[in-house]
Amino acid sequence: MKKTTLFFSFFLIAIFFSACSKELSLETTGLGGSAKGTLTDSAGNCKNIIVKGGYVVGQSVGDSNYALVNVNFTAQGKYKITSDTVNGLWFIDSGFATQTGAVLVKVRAKGKPILPQKSGFVLTFNGSVCTFSLSSANPGANNDYFPNTFGSSWTYQFVPPLQTPPNWFTTTVLTNTYPIDTLTYFEFQQVDSMNNKASYYFAKDGKGNYYAYSTIEFDYTTVLDSIVPVAKSYISYPFMKESANVGDTWTVSQPGTSWYKGQSGTSQALFTVIQKGTPYVAGGTTYSDVIAMKREIQFQASGSTTGFTKIAEGTAYYARGTGLVDQVFPRSGGTTQAITLKTATIK
Repeated sequence: MKKTTLFFSFFLIAIFFSACSKELSLETTGLGGSAKGTLTDSAGNCKNIIVKGGYVVGQSVGDSNYALVNVNFTAQGKYKITSDTVNGLWFIDSGFATQTGAVLVKVRAKGKPILPQKSGFVLTFNGSVCTFSLSSANPGANNDYFPNTFGSSWTYQFVPPLQTPPNWFTTTVLTNTYPIDTLTYFEFQQVDSMNNKASYYFAKDGKGNYYAYSTIEFDYTTVLDSIVPVAKSYISYPFMKESANVGDTWTVSQPGTSWYKGQSGTSQALFTVIQKGTPYVAGGTTYSDVIAMKREIQFQASGSTTGFTKIAEGTAYYARGTGLVDQVFPRSGGTTQAITLKTATIK
């Protein structure tokens, strides 16, 4: 009698767990069905899509090329995320969503770029849509952080717009070259929206070092009132080094007498690597391999015993295969003024 009762008790327990298991499988989609969800958040906004890897014309993408996409799954199951095909590239990934909620999904790139250009992609999942952009670069010598091939051009815009024009300018590499300090400098001509023109000079040594022939001030922006003598104010100096690590610094002294707010003295620039080989978004485009250089302009008034004082700073962002994509200057009140790349044509 006891054996019969014990067997009957185990039988009831087995039925109970079997019923619970069936009920659970009916209440959830499980891995046998299709996952539900969206690429947007609860407010309907797309989250930032981060593009990884380098995209070089004529070179097939590999395992290091993908997009990190935020997906909000509402039901478990099989999923498939795809993009359209642009410039020989597309993004696709599928798998199983084993949990609900916000999940970061790696959507792999396929194909190979056809042209060196900025390309916009439309990503879709379960009826939801988000967009992102990436830039593909020319192979070889142009696949560095500051291309200088003849005819290459970049158009920049001021963000936010300036109170008075100009609000954009285009810089183009001319055919003029100049031998200075064992380097070959290329002339970059700037033409702004008011048709004002100016020239800037840049070089590279083939070892990952990039040079400017100018004063120590920022590219396309000045801080000091003047430098005397003007005729000897230009010097050749490195503004970026690929081999430098994050946190590395170097200082460049400005020859001559610098004037700042009515005071004479000396000035120098302090360069610091603050970012290397990481993504950065400028003008709506994600650049996957970026070096960020902070430049401080420092001034010491004549007769001062307190040393150099920072009078301005800005951070320049250089993307592999594109060049300067952004230059950001802090302003009072916690705001910033940026000179941001809008379009680029790399020859």
